[in-house]
Amino acid sequence: MKSFLSILLILLSITALAQPTLKKRVIATSYSINGGISDSNHYYYSMGRGSANTTKESYFDNYSCLSTGPQDIRSDSSISWTSGSSSLLRNETRIYKYNSDGTLIDMVLKNTSYATSSRSERYYNSSKQLVGQNYTDTMNGTEIANDFRYYFYNTSGKLTVDSQYSQKNNFPVSVIKYSYNIKNYLTKEESYVFIFTGWILDNTSFHSYDAQDRKTLYRSDFGTINASKIYESKDSFSYAGTYKFPATKHHYTWDTLTSSWKNDYYHIYHYNSKDLIDTTYLYKYSTQWDTTEMNVNTYDTAGLLLYSKSYQYNTATGTYRANNYDELKIYYEDYDPSLSISNTAITHNITVTPNPSKGIISVNTNTTTFSHVSITDMQGRIVYNKAIPETNNTVINTQLVAGTYILTIHNKQQTKINSTQLVIQ
Repeated sequence: MKSFLSILLILLSITALAQPTLKKRVIATSYSINGGISDSNHYYYSMGRGSANTTKESYFDNYSCLSTGPQDIRSDSSISWTSGSSSLLRNETRIYKYNSDGTLIDMVLKNTSYATSSRSERYYNSSKQLVGQNYTDTMNGTEIANDFRYYFYNTSGKLTVDSQYSQKNNFPVSVIKYSYNIKNYLTKEESYVFIFTGWILDNTSFHSYDAQDRKTLYRSDFGTINASKIYESKDSFSYAGTYKFPATKHHYTWDTLTSSWKNDYYHIYHYNSKDLIDTTYLYKYSTQWDTTEMNVNTYDTAGLLLYSKSYQYNTATGTYRANNYDELKIYYEDYDPSLSISNTAITHNITVTPNPSKGIISVNTNTTTFSHVSITDMQGRIVYNKAIPETNNTVINTQLVAGTYILTIHNKQQTKINSTQLVIQ
């Protein structure tokens, strides 16, 4: 009997060890105001793909075709709905494609309300840094934009230049330059637009930090750095002791009539033991500071947001109303992150040697065959374009000037196989 029980315990232990470690991923959100649903979002995943949720904004799929940072919600697709005259109407649809290591390589954003569709095809270097993307925009089926964006980084991997070039109109569009302090914290963003024959500084943003590297100020200015500059807005942050998250946020707007900063709104934050905001008190300035509302967040034991409610301030009683006027709800499902991802784009590895090169390179894919090689510069212009006999390895003489390029291979059906960065010295 003891032997039987021992074997049973061993089997139960093995079974317990074999159970997958499940995680939660957000699958839907709903926002209600005054009792009626105003909008809703739904997220659809492959088996092993999930979401990373920290701030309240991270529970929404606001990723755009021009976003460069990581996704909070790594779904295969998402659909947003917004309130109509009698029911919720489908608004935006996002569709994502990833390679085998989970890197986003393609996304499409469709807006039903405006009959527009945007697409971003993304290219990475060997360090998996985003170095370029081809961006197209259509309205009612007609192409209205076909741009190429390219990105450069410093030695610490921080983005320093984001440049946009119109392939449709064959001229530059915009450039954003990023500056950092010695600790690689962002200090300045300068946005330039190309007007007729030259560049004009359109917007500048500044970031300041204290001795503990906590952000204390964010300011946004319009116009050039001279007499024509126009201040736009700024946020200042204060902290309690050495706590790393802000206790308050003070927002100002620039008053052009008085040439001075004007109080706009003020937030006070309270945090729980997991350093998550559980209560925010909001104040609005008119001729004096007026208490407006209180926002209360509720989390599960893992720190995931379950719902968020807002309560208006009753000036007659000097208290917050007992009933909330709006509510955000978050819905989850369990998933096994170790399961294979079914809707992943097939990756065909491509190797270019030498890289950097003086011009003559070998292009190899091991087993995948290709029959066409094209190279574009960082403004999206095709600078090399050649059809070749179907092969998995070829040597070409690019005869290109020094610079950074994107090399792309296609099969005999002219379907793109893969792309990689090429550096010519």
